[in-house]
Amino acid sequence: MNLAHMKYAVVIAETKSINKAAELLYVGAPALSRAVKELEAGLNVTLFDRSAKGMFLTLEGEQFIRHAKDVLKQVDDIETMFGEDKDGEKD
Repeated sequence: MNLAHMKYAVVIAETKSINKAAELLYVGAPALSRAVKELEAGLNVTLFDRSAKGMFLTLEGEQFIRHAKDVLKQVDDIETMFGEDKDGEKD
């Protein structure tokens, strides 16, 4: 599991769509779908129910997203605290 996969899952959960999330993240939909499958396999859990109407969180997915949002917020806080920009360089 990595932070990018976590962020991908959060955006998919918010948009309920691989295609919409891919547009927002500037990532191809197939790559995004693969990343979510890797995340689910690594956690040994299904995070999303997939249907023609979209991607919907399972109960486990809801728990994961709640914690993932907390983790991503903490990472953002650390980056802000230490003045690092997105490239990891000090301001």
